[in-house]
Amino acid sequence: MIGATPILTRLYGPEEFGALAVFAAAYAIFVGLITLKYDYSIILPRNHDKAVDLTVLTLSISLVLSLIFLALLGVSHLSLGVPMQWYFFLLPLSTILGSAYTCAQQWCARASDYRPFARSQVMNSLVNVGTSVLLAIATAKLSGSLVMGFVAGLTAGLLYISIKFLRSSVGNRFLNFRLSRLANTAMEFKRFPLYVLPSSLLATLGMNAPPFLFQTMFSLQEVGYYAIANRFLMVPSSLVGGAVAEAFRAEFVDRHKLGIKNAVFFRNTLRKLVLVALPIFGSFSLIAPSLFALLLGETYRDSGVLSRYLCIGVLAQFISQPFHYVFVATGHVRLGLFIQSALTVLPVLAIILGGLSGSMERAVLFAALLTFVLSVLLVGLAYRCCKHSDSVATGEVEHA
Repeated sequence: MIGATPILTRLYGPEEFGALAVFAAAYAIFVGLITLKYDYSIILPRNHDKAVDLTVLTLSISLVLSLIFLALLGVSHLSLGVPMQWYFFLLPLSTILGSAYTCAQQWCARASDYRPFARSQVMNSLVNVGTSVLLAIATAKLSGSLVMGFVAGLTAGLLYISIKFLRSSVGNRFLNFRLSRLANTAMEFKRFPLYVLPSSLLATLGMNAPPFLFQTMFSLQEVGYYAIANRFLMVPSSLVGGAVAEAFRAEFVDRHKLGIKNAVFFRNTLRKLVLVALPIFGSFSLIAPSLFALLLGETYRDSGVLSRYLCIGVLAQFISQPFHYVFVATGHVRLGLFIQSALTVLPVLAIILGGLSGSMERAVLFAALLTFVLSVLLVGLAYRCCKHSDSVATGEVEHA
């Protein structure tokens, strides 16, 4: 995706990237909402059939809520006259595709086999870029072409990962389920919609609220500059950080189940992330404006300036991302919800205050600094929970 951006910036203007940023932000928020975060529970049960039941439950809830979402969009646009671009009607389809994709990802994590997921991400990017380029050539840059590329890429990635997912991980049990069993499974894992969903939704809102806020305070062109900076920083760091987080989460849960201490594992992961991230983000922030102008064209130099400020917050999020799940795994979901609430609300308030001053740069800088401070606090609290869990487990073993 990053390699193709210099091509896409010469085919599309900043406004199209702004439209894509708003759509992608809405997708990220709704895809996290409609699963009720039952997808996060798929990795936990040792019993294969229980994991299948959780998968069916997640997909069933997602399908129902996506259809309701589609109906609400139709009523708001057709009956209430709410202005809306045509491509926003692709959101319900995208969310059900995304929920299925996350379920398949969790099955990869259960098997500790990340190759199908990694390859599906490559497939997603190739189809996304290919579709966007073809639409630019064939339709004279129809409004929403980048959004159509986004949806096409998501579909391709899901189709790729689902082949192995359906064949080897789930089998025919999908066809043999009862509502009563799904209801019992939903009650058994109710802590996920009660506690994990709010925390996860807050994290997603914190990452995806800026495009909506900037759209209300600045032009779509300026939102596009932010979107390009975000693509170069947030997207790759989220993908890499997400991959690290999935591996860390799977390993952390396995060690926790076996009663193995996780504090050393926590520190080693943190140290490696810091050693990798600091040189990369530091170097990028120094050359960003010139790099953007060289690769994307002089028009996008402003994106490079914004990316300098974004680096501060993205660096902190990249390092802290794997440790969000520690609160869930160790049973400190309320504390996790509290710190995640602060990570969401305070940077958003900073964006609003900075935006009201008329400066997008100031808004981005204020939010990035607050994100950095709160991410450091999150890592510290997660490590404290980890050490407490280790001491409890050791005490139980000694008592036994």
